Amino acid sequence: MKHILTLAVVLLLSSTQAFAAAAVPVTFTAGTPAKAADVNANFDALVTAINNNAADIHTNLNSTMTNQTAIQQRTTHNPTVLQATCPVGGALANVLNGTYTKIADIGTFNKVSATSNVEIRFEGRLYAGSIAGTGVTFELTVDNVATTNGWARSTIKAAEAGVTSDGVQSSMTGIFSGLGVGLHTVSIQASGVGGTATNAMWNPGCFQSDQVIIKEIE
Repeated sequence: MKHILTLAVVLLLSSTQAFAAAAVPVTFTAGTPAKAADVNANFDALVTAINNNAADIHTNLNSTMTNQTAIQQRTTHNPTVLQATCPVGGALANVLNGTYTKIADIGTFNKVSATSNVEIRFEGRLYAGSIAGTGVTFELTVDNVATTNGWARSTIKAAEAGVTSDGVQSSMTGIFSGLGVGLHTVSIQASGVGGTATNAMWNPGCFQSDQVIIKEIE
């Protein structure tokens, strides 16, 4: 019986040490009796170590869940959707070659964090009545300023101008950095490519589908 108790303590100690170091008060020597008090003392030490590890794991789990919640909350917040069933502000009569000119202000959004970036995506139809050059490039802007992170543009080719009064299905997405807290205005501008163009607009068919989705992200 003494040998069985000794073996049980050794196996339990070895198993516990695989996860965390645990000190026991009594070290058994071969050929000497294992007293119940010593065995119980070792078991008590192991139970204490196991409980401490469990408490640490529970604390770390709570911290992980708290951090995960914070990350989820900071990833995307304050979403705004701007919709228009008809062109806002009508059409731009003349689109100059190589110069971006505003077609219309789509709407405003409120930025709540000074350190966040803003993702803006346009999904809808773009139109140009005639194109003298090779195309017309449309661009999303915030407060009349283009993004500095690549482009937020879409182009209609000359062959697509005036083919249908409903325009061409298009998408534009941009990430805008450095915007201050408060209200900002989203606009669409247009520029002729290789020549001028006329009657540039968005959602010419007045469909209930064109929209701009704005997400503030950390």
